[in-house]
Amino acid sequence: MLPENNEQALLSCLMKKGDLINEVVITPDHFDYIPNQKIFQAMRRLEAKDIPIDIVSVNTELGQEIIFIGGSDYLSDLYSIHTHEANVKTYERYVMQEYKIRKTKELMKGIEEVHSPKEMNSLQRVVTDINELLEEGADVEFNLSEVLYSLYEDTEKEKEGINGIPTGYLDLDNLLDGLNEEELIILGARPSVGKTAFALGITSNVCNKDHFVDFFSLEMSAKSILTRMISNIGSINSMKMKNAMKRFMEDDWTKYHYAQGVVSSFRNNLVIYDKSKVTVQEIRSKVKQSIRNFPEKRHLVIIDYLTLIQGSGRRERHLEVGEISRNLKRMARDLKVSVLLLSQLSRGLEQRQNKRPMLSDIRDSGEIEQDADKILFLHRDDYFNKQSENKNLIEIIVAKNRNGSVGTVKLNFVKEYNQFSSLENAI
Repeated sequence: MLPENNEQALLSCLMKKGDLINEVVITPDHFDYIPNQKIFQAMRRLEAKDIPIDIVSVNTELGQEIIFIGGSDYLSDLYSIHTHEANVKTYERYVMQEYKIRKTKELMKGIEEVHSPKEMNSLQRVVTDINELLEEGADVEFNLSEVLYSLYEDTEKEKEGINGIPTGYLDLDNLLDGLNEEELIILGARPSVGKTAFALGITSNVCNKDHFVDFFSLEMSAKSILTRMISNIGSINSMKMKNAMKRFMEDDWTKYHYAQGVVSSFRNNLVIYDKSKVTVQEIRSKVKQSIRNFPEKRHLVIIDYLTLIQGSGRRERHLEVGEISRNLKRMARDLKVSVLLLSQLSRGLEQRQNKRPMLSDIRDSGEIEQDADKILFLHRDDYFNKQSENKNLIEIIVAKNRNGSVGTVKLNFVKEYNQFSSLENAI
């Protein structure tokens, strides 16, 4: 007997050789025909109970549900189908593809219901859902020999310095091994502690090394970002820059023209996106464009900051933020880029006697902690204690480092210049 469809072919294989259930990743929801869904559900239950799967055990597990699939005759028909067990992954792939076609058609109905610019958010949600659907269950070719050989080649290479993109702060780079591709790195602090200034310092250092930075500024304009970069690079008081013609001395103009020249040299290393409302899908699209334009460079994506990223609007905000962080981690892996995501910490830490940030202070979602490869916190004692002896001293606390050590690095921070430097280079 020949199968009428791929769902039947897959179920027939699984009934004849039950241990093949360990090789498939689809779920009952991927089946279109309800009786097939119920049969596969029964198989998954048997798998969970560690009971061998065959026609008898499936029949027994179905129990009274057998009447909803057409009785034992339907199971017998499935068992008698001519299939090749070696093709089980092919049958699974066909079932998944058919599922994606059905779901895409359903989602496309949502596009047909968009009739005005006011409904663009609905359109964006549909596009995001379709992209996530197409990525679901995507086959990843794995060849053990190839991966081991690649690992061997990496081991044989003599390397100098760090593996990741350097931040420009030596002690931090040694602790982190730089900002590595495929990693999601969280940079958290309370407002006005120096998150954006630190991210801009990293941006300048990365661009100087001829790597590429996609800077997504959701709170400040590109003009404001560049003003702060020039202040940083030129060691120019940011207050003076607000009215340069009146406040600049001759030395300030010299430093300004120097810094402007440095930033101008970043034209092939930096793009700033200052759209106030942006989705992960838009971020992904822009980053892919940068990679196409500069495929030879290593890419760092900086997003300032997490809670300003627009979500789907279909769930509670803390769940939505978790979805955003997962999608950014997926983007980092898929595009092989490093993602530095700025995040505000909850004000609860200000009520504690010990003001040093902890992982539990990450705002809106505990899932962020799970998704992140590295979590960094900025802490300034003089932010909380105006009488602090540690003026202009900032601690970079590495609270999570999936592939390395945790610890603390201390830097000098000159707020009027938006400038970070190692302590031995303190001004």
